[in-house]
Formats: sequence, structure tokens, C-alpha cells
Amino acid sequence: MHTLQEILSSTHYESPNPIGHIVIDDICYNAQEIDTNATALFYFLSFRYNKNYESEIEAALTRSVKVIILDATDLFYDAEEIQKLYGHRVPIVLVSQLYKKIGQIAAKFYNFPQEKLRFIGVTGTNGKTSVSYLTAQCLSKLGARTAVVGTLGQGIIGETLFTESSTGYRNGYTTPSAIKLYKILSEFVNNKVELSNWF
Repeated sequence: MHTLQEILSSTHYESPNPIGHIVIDDICYNAQEIDTNATALFYFLSFRYNKNYESEIEAALTRSVKVIILDATDLFYDAEEIQKLYGHRVPIVLVSQLYKKIGQIAAKFYNFPQEKLRFIGVTGTNGKTSVSYLTAQCLSKLGARTAVVGTLGQGIIGETLFTESSTGYRNGYTTPSAIKLYKILSEFVNNKVELSNWF
């Protein structure tokens, strides 16, 4: 768990509410992912692909969201208007160009898991999945605790591969969102993974 002040310490933000003391123990992009059992929640709200922000905010508030963070420079919605409409119900934080800072914020929240792992990146047009899984299996046979992240999901070689149904990670994309990626890497660190293939 972190305070909001800790995870936003190197990010310029604005909020009319005192927010630094708020403790965060979950971080997500949309209302469906909010864990209602969490003691405190940090909620990234983005309407780039969902123009109906009223229903998304209401869904988040019903699930006990503790903070809403908005991109002050996003052209798809008026962050100040949203702050006026909902700021009395939940603290709202405005960050300029949030899309560029989400990775940095997520890395802090998950205690920089990328610094505790070694990576093998596989790029190209075709065959990334095959090469990645073959490489991971070879390294696993040599005794390295290895994991993969990619189109088919993520997981530790020799254990269950987690897909959308079990984690909310949307299949079909090579790389998950920044928040989900750091969460996955953090789980790998907790499970003593040494190497991660990323394709």
C-alpha cells in the first residue's frame, strides 16, 4: 500500500482536495476492475474510447472508488467540468498528459518490479509467440524460473497460463496496458521469477 503522495511524488498534479494522505491499495483503468473489498482505491479514468463518462463515473462511485485521476489535457472530455460535477463526491486529481505518466505511476505503485527481473524481448511480424515460448521453455529446462507475457496471456512456464477470464487481461494484444503490465511483473517478482519473455 502507498499514499497518493508517494506515488505522485514526481508528477505535477492539481486537486482542490487534500489527497496526499489517501492510502491506495489497488489501481485500475475502469469501473469493472474495481475491487469493492479494497480498503482504498486509485482509479485511472480515461474516456478515449468510452464517451459516456457519466455512467462510468457512477459505476466507479458505486464500487467505492476513493480517487479519480483525469488527464487535464485530454481532448475527449472536459476534466474541469467533471471535477465540478463529481468533486463533491470523490477527490479528483488532474494530471497533464497523464497517458505519458501512467507507466511511471504504475511502476512506483508496484515497487519497480522491472528492476528485479531480467527480460528477453522478441519482436517481429510473425512467430513471436512461438519463439518466446520455445525460448522460455528452454531456459526453464536449464533451471531458470521463467515467465511469458504476450498475446496468449501471461504466466510462469510449467504453471497455469492466465488469460482474460482469470485476470481481466485482454487477449489479442501483444502487450497489456501499463498498469496491468506492472501488476503482472510484480506478481512474477512475488513468485520468484528470474526471466520474463515479452513479445
